Amino acid sequence: MVPLEIEHHAVMFALLAQHTIEACGEDGERAIRQGVARYGRERGARMAARARAHGETCTPLSYQAYGEWRARPGQQEVEVAQKLPSYTIRVKRCPWCDAWKKYGLEAYGRYYCEQVDDNLAQGYLEGFHLIPPTLLSRGDDCCTFDMGFAMDAQAEQYLARQDALLGDSCRRDFAYHTAHLYDTMRKVIARQLGKPGVRAVQRAVKAYCDLFGKPYFEALEGLYPDAQA
Repeated sequence: MVPLEIEHHAVMFALLAQHTIEACGEDGERAIRQGVARYGRERGARMAARARAHGETCTPLSYQAYGEWRARPGQQEVEVAQKLPSYTIRVKRCPWCDAWKKYGLEAYGRYYCEQVDDNLAQGYLEGFHLIPPTLLSRGDDCCTFDMGFAMDAQAEQYLARQDALLGDSCRRDFAYHTAHLYDTMRKVIARQLGKPGVRAVQRAVKAYCDLFGKPYFEALEGLYPDAQA
C-alpha cells in the first residue's frame, strides 16, 4: 500500500472544498463547514471512547493524551506562550498549511481550520471549546490555542505518565485519517447538495488522483468504515 501523509489529507480536504464551493457557492461553503464539524465530532468521540476504555475521565488535560496524530521532527513549529493560568500554545508552522501552499490551495484551508479543533474538543467533551483566535490559514502569523487547563507540575507528570503508558497506541496513520475525512465529507456534501455535490466530489477525486496517482486514492478503500475508492 502506498504511504499517505499529512499532505494527502490536507490536499484531499482542499480539493473537496474547492470543487464544492466552485459548483455550489454559498450552499457549498455551508456544506463544507458542516462536513468538517461532523468529521471533528467523530474524531473527538473516538478519542473519548478510547480514553474511557482506559478508565480515564474526559477532561481538557486528558484530551492531550489521546490525540490521534503526532508531528514528526521538523514538520511543525510550536512555542509555548504560557503554562499558567491556562496552557496556551502558538503554532508557527503547520504541515497542513505547508501542503495547501505547495499546491496553491491556501484559500480553502481556512474552512478546515476554522471548524476542526473546536469540534474535536466538543466531540471529546461537550462544553470544551478550542476556538483559535488566530490562524495561519487566515493569514495570521500563528495559530493560537488556549488548551483550557493549567500546565502545572501535576499536569506535566500526568502527561509524561500517559505518554509512557500509551506510546503510539492512540495514533492513526494518514491513510486512515484521509479515508475518514473523505468518507464523512462526501456524505455530508451529497446529503446537503444532491447531484451537484456528488459531481463536485467526483471532480475533487479526479484532481486528487491527477496529483498523486490513483493508488493514493485506492489506498483509502475500506479503512473507515465504508470509504470506497
